[in-house]
Amino acid sequence: MASEFATLVESIDDPALTVGLFYAAAHAKWEAGEATESLRLAQRIIDVADGDPTMGNLVIGSPLAWGIVLKGAAGMSLGRRGWHDDLDESIALARSVGGAATRPFVQLYRYAAATQNGAVLPDAHDVAQAAETLEIAQRSANNTAVAYALLNRATTLIHTDAEDTAAGLEFLAQAREMIVNEQLIVTLRRMSDIEVARERARSGNLDGAIDLATTVLVEQFDTGEMIFRGPATTVLVEALSSRGSVADIKDAQLAIDRLTAVPTEPGFVLHQLPLLRLRALLARAQDDEPGCRQFVERFRAKAAQADFEGYLAQAEAMASA
Repeated sequence: MASEFATLVESIDDPALTVGLFYAAAHAKWEAGEATESLRLAQRIIDVADGDPTMGNLVIGSPLAWGIVLKGAAGMSLGRRGWHDDLDESIALARSVGGAATRPFVQLYRYAAATQNGAVLPDAHDVAQAAETLEIAQRSANNTAVAYALLNRATTLIHTDAEDTAAGLEFLAQAREMIVNEQLIVTLRRMSDIEVARERARSGNLDGAIDLATTVLVEQFDTGEMIFRGPATTVLVEALSSRGSVADIKDAQLAIDRLTAVPTEPGFVLHQLPLLRLRALLARAQDDEPGCRQFVERFRAKAAQADFEGYLAQAEAMASA
């Protein structure tokens, strides 16, 4: 449908419509794991806009900012250098011209999607930006913008400092409630549930974590959503490994095998990286230290190559453990 939509919009031959509407097709392609096609469509937005930040602002304040952030997200999915710069540029552009609605939408790709996929480690600047955007969104009375901003605020806090986890979880609960009540795209609810499942595991509720992560994965495989299968599989395998029965270890291996079997285009690191890490964890759980070290080294090298700072930090911690 995204392909047909893009072809139809192009046939109208109206540059403003192309810029204003192509983001929908580009995002759909990205979420379906077709990162190269998403990259092409995003670049089309950028080329036609030709530096005009508000051209085609029929639905969102700055289609150009969204085109740039999608270019960064697609590049991130393929581990292409420069994706950090695209995300930062889009956030800066949305901050200057995008308005209350555009800012949290654009920030979602860095503060939630990239963070959850181990690509970004939020810092104090990210936390401050997410907090500022939430305040602006709340003053705008745009519930959709508020829901996005709450999710950004939650993930930056949860993934920054353990002392802020409780506050982050409060924002997460608010975000999830609004996502459900406003009937926003279901991927946002699944992103929230992945964090909820991770917190259940951290607090010792392994059964609850396994049940929720399993539910998220079933939905992802049913719908074809590709971007967050890695984080969901990670939560599931970690919880199964922690529970640690013979059956749990077998189920963890099955979860790894299932993600491994998913067809992806060459270079799609959003599955490659978590799989390397999870194989290392499973090898360690089975007392296979040589195997664990091999997977950790491959994981660290791939994370460095893709410039995934979150996964790189995890690789360094695993190597020194």
